[in-house]
Amino acid sequence: MNTSALIMMIFSIVLLWGGLVLAVVHLAKNPEEPED
Repeated sequence: MNTSALIMMIFSIVLLWGGLVLAVVHLAKNPEEPED
């Protein structure tokens, strides 16, 4: 694998997992209210 492919792979992984972590933190701070 060349350098540019490695950099793009690392960037994609960080973007994916970073978004997942941010979503979990946001949901933990702002839980959804159950509708009655």
